[in-house]
Amino acid sequence: MQETITPKRTSTFEIEDDVTSFIQKLREYAIRGLYRMFMDKDDRFIFSMRQTPRGVRKVGVSSRYTAISLIGLATLENETAMAILSGRENKALCRSL
Repeated sequence: MQETITPKRTSTFEIEDDVTSFIQKLREYAIRGLYRMFMDKDDRFIFSMRQTPRGVRKVGVSSRYTAISLIGLATLENETAMAILSGRENKALCRSL
């Protein structure tokens, strides 16, 4: 006899809670990474970080990544954004693009 599998019905609210929770976790992960990816001397965010025998190395700077990061930083408290930008304000960095 073959068993019939009935999918569990999920309410829209449960799905939204799962998605909202997942997005919040992604957001927290991204924010933690931004602290390490801002290059003070260039006023830009980097492309990536690479593991080398000497440790982690920052690779390349990007105006595009900086613009994308500024969009996300605009949703944060000003103090948090300034901490990520080493004391700079979003607006000042935006004007430099």
